[in-house]
Amino acid sequence: MAESVFPWAVALPAEQRSAFVDALWGAAAAENDLEALAAVDKVVAEYRPMDAQALPCPMSQRELTVLTGLACGATYAGLGERMGLAPATVQRTVVDICRRLDVKTEQEAIEVAARHGWVPALHVPDPAARQTLHGPQAWRRHYRERVAEMRRSAGKPVQLGPYDSHSGAYNAARKINKGLWQEVQPAGAFSADVEPDQHGQWVVMARYRGEPSPASKEV
Repeated sequence: MAESVFPWAVALPAEQRSAFVDALWGAAAAENDLEALAAVDKVVAEYRPMDAQALPCPMSQRELTVLTGLACGATYAGLGERMGLAPATVQRTVVDICRRLDVKTEQEAIEVAARHGWVPALHVPDPAARQTLHGPQAWRRHYRERVAEMRRSAGKPVQLGPYDSHSGAYNAARKINKGLWQEVQPAGAFSADVEPDQHGQWVVMARYRGEPSPASKEV
């Protein structure tokens, strides 16, 4: 008998082994090769025993740390500060991860890592459970709370959002940078940048810089 590519499947109870084979046939019938491979991966993850030998992780320790942080809701700026890296370096690391795992997005990379058990302690947030803000009153309350948090921890980045569009996040960052809201006056006391998150939305990372000097106000 030829050696199985799923040696652990041979030890499955007959009924479960038969169901596994049927599920593999169904997964292979997907519309295209990429969908078929993804479907097969899910079937294997569902039937493979927890103690079965997993595929070796192809990521470096830094890549693994970045991916785990993103899966737990961290931003590029937050990870960069924690790891001593520039946000742009974190972003380049994510590109490397996606290339290494042959996926297109961060979320796909997170799902692949979780499925293969490369990050056993990985907590992947449920996108449906993420906070969604509705209406101007909710947003104003959100901004007041975040500005108060920034003032309490000067220099520490605080996340605002998420925003459904880049333009919405950009407008919020512009108003913070220019001091166009009463809470962030005077102009120059706060700084803000726009970043994508792993769910296809946008966030604003802002921080309190302190009151600008009179000379800088005149510029």
